Amino acid sequence: MDLDWWRIVLRELASSQRVLVGLVFLGWLIGAGGIVGAGAIDNMARHAPSVADAVYRYPYQFKGQLRFLNDWQQQVEAISRIMMPAGLAIFVAAGAAEFRRRHRESDERSQRVLRGSGRTELG
Repeated sequence: MDLDWWRIVLRELASSQRVLVGLVFLGWLIGAGGIVGAGAIDNMARHAPSVADAVYRYPYQFKGQLRFLNDWQQQVEAISRIMMPAGLAIFVAAGAAEFRRRHRESDERSQRVLRGSGRTELG
């Protein structure tokens, strides 16, 4: 797979834009990892016992039924529960910062055009 186009796109961006693109991608990746982890746990919970024993000790509600997870499954479930909103928060924050940056650039462009035409404000 040839990624030269991606390098060209990143090269043309300002360093602050590259950071925002990286943060958006990182947020997406973290959120997707959380969804995959939660899906894997739900898939494993279908076959998990409905009665606790020495290995399966952690209760987990799955489709209205109580199932029990082992230590590893419980850790993955806890981490994925944190990853989904964290990824979303990073994604939204970086997206909002990029939106503000673009809006600020648009305002600056408009002000330059208005100064060039002799007007001082929009309207």
